[in-house]
Amino acid sequence: MISMQNVVVSYGSTTVLPEFSLDVKEGEFFTLLGPSGCGKTTALRALAGLTPVTSGKILVGGKDVTRLPSDKRQLGMVFQNYALFPSMSVRDNIGFGLKVAKRPQKEIERAVREAAESVDITEEQLGRGISELSGGQQQRVAIARALVTRPKILLMDEPLSNLDAKLRKRMREQLKLLQREFGVTSIYVTHDQDEALSMSDRIAVLDKGRIAQVGTPEDVYSRSRTEGVCQFIGDVNRLPGEFLKGATTLPRDGARHYVRFEDVAVQARGGETPPGSIVVPGTVAYSGFNGPYRAYMIECAGHKIRASVYGTDRDHEHTGSAVDIVIRPERVMSYTEDGVRC
Repeated sequence: MISMQNVVVSYGSTTVLPEFSLDVKEGEFFTLLGPSGCGKTTALRALAGLTPVTSGKILVGGKDVTRLPSDKRQLGMVFQNYALFPSMSVRDNIGFGLKVAKRPQKEIERAVREAAESVDITEEQLGRGISELSGGQQQRVAIARALVTRPKILLMDEPLSNLDAKLRKRMREQLKLLQREFGVTSIYVTHDQDEALSMSDRIAVLDKGRIAQVGTPEDVYSRSRTEGVCQFIGDVNRLPGEFLKGATTLPRDGARHYVRFEDVAVQARGGETPPGSIVVPGTVAYSGFNGPYRAYMIECAGHKIRASVYGTDRDHEHTGSAVDIVIRPERVMSYTEDGVRC
């Protein structure tokens, strides 16, 4: 559906997107994930036709759109700040693209009403001004405006970043449901790992304008291809070499080893453990209740290991308790000196 082939974006002598290549399947919810300044928004704007491409090709449905104006690419876009028109009503904001396209008034009215209903905007809200809406309502207006023209592609640049945590979580679900309902190929830009993992069919993790890994959420989280992806996605402990002496299945020769917080079990000292487990004695330095899980920091021979243990009936493992940390070797991610998975 979408193919970006060796796309380069440069400003003068500065290259911000070096030979970027990416393929997105039709109907896919695809996320560009990475920290600020990694090139994800530049890639999205290049695809949208909002940022000129220095070299390379962008194909949509097999058609070269590299030099095509943005309004000819059959796409909708939701911006971080929503980019709504404050002087227009909600109804006119949603219908703006159809009006520019000179669609018949009756068609515009019908399409606006359908788009509004799809994102739970009421008839009464359609007559309001943008300033009368909450942040979540404005975000839904921006989505409706992007969807009303029935685009082939929906591009979203950090569209939930201005919402509070509870509303952001609810809108993730609604966005994903809308994307499935409309069947529109979607590319989503975010720095938020939870958003990327919970919403995406596939994720591209970017680092300094280059793609470090492309895969399903499960792939990038549990089978991180590089040390950089491993450290960026989720929470990890780097394991000291002396912890791994009995783990004969793990690589040596300068390899660096990591384990995610939730893959560290914490139990009373001397308890039974599965065969082959890495077991290290320690003392609870911190224990904190976090709703569905308890967070621990364990002092182990001068090293601090953190664990997220689900289940709340763990009062025996309070601060100062003698415990063992238990890690299954298959949950350890190991990397060479060059940062490549081994």
